[in-house]
Amino acid sequence: MRGNAEHSLVGLEPAGWGFWLKWTLISAIGFALSFVAATLLGMLWGALLTGLGASPNFGAGVGALLLGLGIGAVIGLFQWLVLHRYASRSGWWIAASAVGTGLGFAVALGVSGAANGWLIGGLIGGLIGGAVTGLLQWRVLRERLAQSNAAVWVGASAVAWGLAMALIGLAMDSVARGAATMNPGILFVAILGLIGAAIAGAVTGAVLMWLLRRPAARPL
Repeated sequence: MRGNAEHSLVGLEPAGWGFWLKWTLISAIGFALSFVAATLLGMLWGALLTGLGASPNFGAGVGALLLGLGIGAVIGLFQWLVLHRYASRSGWWIAASAVGTGLGFAVALGVSGAANGWLIGGLIGGLIGGAVTGLLQWRVLRERLAQSNAAVWVGASAVAWGLAMALIGLAMDSVARGAATMNPGILFVAILGLIGAAIAGAVTGAVLMWLLRRPAARPL
């Protein structure tokens, strides 16, 4: 078992500040490239389901889920381009990011309706989605990191994406109140979302850099 773990780590690079910078930038770029396309896809499928007789809430929920899945998949793909040089068998990272982000957006929609505000919905959705994302991503990280670090990574992912989605929620609330001066409103949401994704990338990148510098442990 230990021999397999050591073999899987051969040739992997140590993580430094270059890793952190690339991780932060790639997270923001991934969000920027995916936001508009994923938003249009989510709105299209939501409208299609509503047109087929589904309730508006169900259509909106599916749209939010697809929006999150699309954004998460692209961000996960971009992060994988950086991560695969530092952790073996990292392909699962893309699916984990998509599932967690999709769940986060769906929860955010549900909570925002109940709490009558996107800021709270985004924060709660980001915390839950980020925690699920981190938990699923641990399947990749556990071969290089000690099991005791699992809670650190899950917590960092939850906090980072909670902050990011709270910013998106703040933008949504501003657009809904007519406080946003940019036209169209989606541009304002995209800009704050981009800032949020960069913050999330900076937080998770810093924690991941620190974790990858620690001694490796055997896989579970």
